[in-house]
Amino acid sequence: MKLSKALITITFLVLLNATFSFSASPNPGHDLYLEGFELYKKGEINKAGQILSQASKQGSAEAAYLIGLLLYSGPPPERGSKTDKVAADAYARAIKLGMKYHNNKVVRGAANMLAKMFLRGHGVSKDTSRAIKMFFLGAEKGDASSQAFIGFCYFMGVHGLKVDYIKADTWLQKAAEQGSQEAFLYLGMFNDMNGRELVAKENLLKCINLPECQRTLGLIYLSERALFDIDEAEKLLRKAAAKGDKHAIEALNNIDFQTLKKDQ
Repeated sequence: MKLSKALITITFLVLLNATFSFSASPNPGHDLYLEGFELYKKGEINKAGQILSQASKQGSAEAAYLIGLLLYSGPPPERGSKTDKVAADAYARAIKLGMKYHNNKVVRGAANMLAKMFLRGHGVSKDTSRAIKMFFLGAEKGDASSQAFIGFCYFMGVHGLKVDYIKADTWLQKAAEQGSQEAFLYLGMFNDMNGRELVAKENLLKCINLPECQRTLGLIYLSERALFDIDEAEKLLRKAAAKGDKHAIEALNNIDFQTLKKDQ
């Protein structure tokens, strides 16, 4: 079955269960969630949707979260505003249930996804304030992606947060400890801006497969005397450009590497 049909099926199943009831058990709906998850792994999306919908209705935070993930995936043509709205509702329910039953893993994941939906206006009205609130919830519960985003916002002074380098470094370090590639990128930018180019290089080498990290380190090799390396700079910029990084492409169009090499 094609994913689009499966998404429509799950959408209607969740819409039919729009009014949820809570169970008093410590882990309600968990057995049904496991059954639905096994069906999902086998590719039986229709049956999985039915079981997960029942599990979510019984109070399974994991089931509500998985429904959100199933619906909010793929490019917009495969989703649509209706499925996005149901996904947002599923994430909100997952957060509520996760908080009630102390399931931090679900809370942090669902909060991060719902934050992105508020930031982009997918399935909900675009609301930066609510997005940041959700990112903070995810960050505080240990989500590395949310921590990196909050650190970036403090670093750049965007999305309603004022520039605060101490808070930026704190959140980015938390994310980096979990191996967040985004965090290493932002730490590299942060350290380069503050004159710590050797530390910046160390940060960026930890995310060197990302085009943004390749481009940033490539530009550092061109601008920092202690690390000046024309050949390495060109190699990294070309790698980033090959992955479609617009800034790397622009840099390659504006930098005459042949002349730089002759003048070296």
